[in-house]
Amino acid sequence: MKKKLMFVASLVLLLSSVSFAATPFKLSLVGPIAVPTTKDVTGLAIGLIGSNVNTLKGVQFSWIYSVAENGVGVQGSGIYNKVVGEFTGLQWAFINIAGSMKGLQFGFYNKVGSMAGIQLGLININPKSSLTTFFPFINFQF
Repeated sequence: MKKKLMFVASLVLLLSSVSFAATPFKLSLVGPIAVPTTKDVTGLAIGLIGSNVNTLKGVQFSWIYSVAENGVGVQGSGIYNKVVGEFTGLQWAFINIAGSMKGLQFGFYNKVGSMAGIQLGLININPKSSLTTFFPFINFQF
């Protein structure tokens, strides 16, 4: 019993100290309900329903939604991905939205403010595209 109590106390102290810096692992039920509560992830962020991070450097995956302010890496979910600012890497979901994207968006609906890369999906929206603002199946800008 004493060993279990020491283990739990050590775990709480460890997670509370990690919450002030970027963490290598974050597990979320939904956005604000997460362990640890830090918003910066350098590693892996997993959301059982959804995941919210400020800065992502690594992989963010959730069953329903993944949201980040900025990031580098892979963002995936079953339904919805959103990056408010800049993202470099791969977005993979039914709906993908990014402010500025360098890389690949793969989904049914893809939308960016500006992009250096490729969109693959049924609906692709890029106001600065090399082809046109809206183009089905593939859209790109380099």
